[in-house]
Amino acid sequence: MKKLLILLLGMLFCVSCVKLHTRYIEKNYFLLSATDPGRQEAENYKADFTVKIMNMYVASDFRGTQFTYRINENQYMSDYYNCFYITPDENIQEVIRHWFTKTGAFKYTLEDVTMVDTDFIIKPYLIGIYGDYRDVTNPEAVLTLGFSFLDNRGTKPILLSYKDYKVIKKVDNKSSEDLVKGWNIALSDILTEFGTDLRVLAQELKKEQTDE
Repeated sequence: MKKLLILLLGMLFCVSCVKLHTRYIEKNYFLLSATDPGRQEAENYKADFTVKIMNMYVASDFRGTQFTYRINENQYMSDYYNCFYITPDENIQEVIRHWFTKTGAFKYTLEDVTMVDTDFIIKPYLIGIYGDYRDVTNPEAVLTLGFSFLDNRGTKPILLSYKDYKVIKKVDNKSSEDLVKGWNIALSDILTEFGTDLRVLAQELKKEQTDE
């Protein structure tokens, strides 16, 4: 009986040692960013209008913080261990505001929470953000944003334009770091293209004002 008790105690001690030395997988958190436009590029965006950037609408499939991967045509999976530090729509919206403030694209760029009326309104949409791993040898970072641009100078806003921007960037491997780098490049490309489209639209609006 004494030997059995010693044996049981030894087994319990070994089990406790294993538990103490178990290594848990840590969660990784990431923030998205975009390359600030250069000084010359910023000069090309200037328009004598005020704009308000509304809160971003996000598709229901991408409202969480966990990374999403597309593994075949109709199947997606989420990653518990690799996440956005804040929800991707909040993150991207802050990047958009910072980017337009940095470019000086408009006379003033205001947030949705302000009660001040502006000449124009930008409504951003997060349509998709995921890692495409259908071809494991060629992983891709996919980002799709949409933007509505509304004229707010009348009694009610009038939609002037809407456009989706989808950018796919190849990544070196399936690491979360490389995936985030791909998303950052895609976000920079989208903002640059959207800014160019706005510049063209602003020139047309200026011409209309001159003609009046």
